[in-house]
Amino acid sequence: MFIKVDYEYPLNFANLAKSLGVKHYGLLSSTGSDQRSMFLYMRTKGRVEAACKEVGLEQLTIYRPGLLMHRRNDKRIGETILSCVPGVTKIESADMGKAMIEHAVHVVRLSEEERQQQKLHDLNNNQIIA
Repeated sequence: MFIKVDYEYPLNFANLAKSLGVKHYGLLSSTGSDQRSMFLYMRTKGRVEAACKEVGLEQLTIYRPGLLMHRRNDKRIGETILSCVPGVTKIESADMGKAMIEHAVHVVRLSEEERQQQKLHDLNNNQIIA
């Protein structure tokens, strides 16, 4: 059975953001994302990241959180099991949302010089929590 994974949606949003002159685009990805990964989920996340980097957005932040805990209306058995495993990086969904908003506000308030110096922000789980 062939599984087609469509990663066009986040890329379409990135292209739309660029065409509308959006100052900052945030992409929620995942710890371990890698376009060369043998795992479909991680490979897809990595491909989306690479494609969004090529769009040429004014500012791009890629958030790579660990396991998102306590998502509303979205129970997944794998995530329920992983939430009990010690050593798996985790973050509360509400905290992830707050961190994304706070970082977007910070980036938009940067001076023009600062924005030109750093167009890509790549945040891992520890940086997001901090």
